Amino acid sequence: ITVDETLTTQQLVEDILINSTCAEVSNFIQSTGTDFGDDNGIAAFDANGSDFPYASGIVLTTGNVANAPGPNLTLHSDGGTGWPGDIDLETVTTATNTNNASYIQFDFIPSTNEISFDFIFASEEYNQNFECTFSDAFAFILTDQVTGVVQNLAVLPGTTIPIEVTNIHPEVVGQCQAINEQYFDKYNFEPFNPAALAAIDFNGQIVSLTAMGPVIAGNDYTIKLVIADETDTLLDSAVFLREGSFSLGNVDLGVDLTVPTGNARCDGEIYTIVPNVTSPSGTTYEWQYEDPLGSGVFVPFVPAETGLTLQVSVTGNYKLIVNFGGTCQSEGTVFIEFAAPIIFNPTPASLVVCDADNDGFAEFTLHDADLDITIGDPDLFVTYHPT
Repeated sequence: ITVDETLTTQQLVEDILINSTCAEVSNFIQSTGTDFGDDNGIAAFDANGSDFPYASGIVLTTGNVANAPGPNLTLHSDGGTGWPGDIDLETVTTATNTNNASYIQFDFIPSTNEISFDFIFASEEYNQNFECTFSDAFAFILTDQVTGVVQNLAVLPGTTIPIEVTNIHPEVVGQCQAINEQYFDKYNFEPFNPAALAAIDFNGQIVSLTAMGPVIAGNDYTIKLVIADETDTLLDSAVFLREGSFSLGNVDLGVDLTVPTGNARCDGEIYTIVPNVTSPSGTTYEWQYEDPLGSGVFVPFVPAETGLTLQVSVTGNYKLIVNFGGTCQSEGTVFIEFAAPIIFNPTPASLVVCDADNDGFAEFTLHDADLDITIGDPDLFVTYHPT
């Protein structure tokens, strides 16, 4: 990757992190080592043709961000003891006595009921040793300035547990078992991967995860994106934020409903798309559909569909364009698939066996009825149950 240290905090937030004309953002603040006569830990980054999962975005580190680009040939422990940690980070995580904190903070007013953004955590502590017992800390601290509610969005999916090196890693033979290994991406050193080809100069990284949090549309919020070394200033860590992924005003139409995910609708059913959006007075709506499917071209319904919800009965990609009272415009899309009903034989022929020894017992192989039930459809599977 490459890094660009020339952008202001406002440019990093408005031009890189957020991708919405509906984002009301203000009060941009950052802190890093340069505020204490030490290294800069904040920059924009570009994948630069490497295999890093994000094409571009923002990176926050506990060391010198200029050392973030690969290859992974140097073990970095940048930053001195004069570069302090962060008390807010310690409040929402298990971290104590932090050092070398880098953070970006800004205020915003959401237009929808949820915010989200994508991130990757990387660390020198992924070294087939420290991940068993020690971890730096990071947090995405969301504060509702109206209600006072504080959330940390940098948590293991489906939990409130802060993400750490110690709770996402593969097995370290002889030291610790794997934990949440599905969220670990890779080591960037031999024998696991060639260190000389690593996109970033950190020993290991997790997969891309999405930070999500419920919000109240129209309320004032502050978010602090912060990372710091735990206890000492050694073995730097970083968090990468995907460009354009911070959603403050995009319209959420729900998850795609498809056959592979098992939630498709049935042919003949009418499904109502209900957007997750709170709309101020004067908001208008326009629904569109992709035509032809797969072309990326969306056209309005005729006659026009201008309600908050939309009823559909055919497979398609559907888009809602929301004009928030003339102040800004946002949109969302969702794919709804309608599947043919399953055809099977509900009354298969009886299975018959002979009680050869006349003891009142005989063994049936229930799966002998499978083909009769499925009518030979290879996509159908039969299971049998005692009740």
